[in-house]
Amino acid sequence: RPRFQYLHIRRLAMSILLEKDAEAYLSLSLPLAYATTSCSSPSPRIQTILVDDDEGYAEIATEELAQFGFDVRSYSSGEMLLANPLALKEAEIVVIDWTLPRAHGTELMRELRERSVDLPVVFLSDLPEARCEVIALDHGAFDFVDKARGFEIIAKRLRMAVRWSRRERTHGVKPGIRISALE
Repeated sequence: RPRFQYLHIRRLAMSILLEKDAEAYLSLSLPLAYATTSCSSPSPRIQTILVDDDEGYAEIATEELAQFGFDVRSYSSGEMLLANPLALKEAEIVVIDWTLPRAHGTELMRELRERSVDLPVVFLSDLPEARCEVIALDHGAFDFVDKARGFEIIAKRLRMAVRWSRRERTHGVKPGIRISALE
């Protein structure tokens, strides 16, 4: 797949850069917040589930997102995830590939909701079409991100979803805009 080739080439370039200049490597591979904070007080890592049938992409996504503070458990199908309910209890967010082979990503999200899993769901896709995004959001996804946007953007969007979810659990605040009559 072209995306996998891109990620493989990027990874190779980063390893070459590491050999030549470790400081430049760190500035490119880590977000600024991680590159400048001390190691003595790391922020808690975000427990993340990734469901993607492309094992190459899932492996690279796991490594890349780890650099942004995510601990990723990867599953190649929705069935494998649903067979592991303990993982869902430990997770803070679920990331689902839009085009899973046996069932559409929205079907997996529906299954999760039926099992009372109320984690934010973010879809990743190779199909950056507005109609796909609308369908995902209409089905209750928190976000829909094109894989080509890169892991820094994906990490920012996942972090935003987790922040909203934590706020909702702590304060009962639902994401979105509240419209009410003026008093």
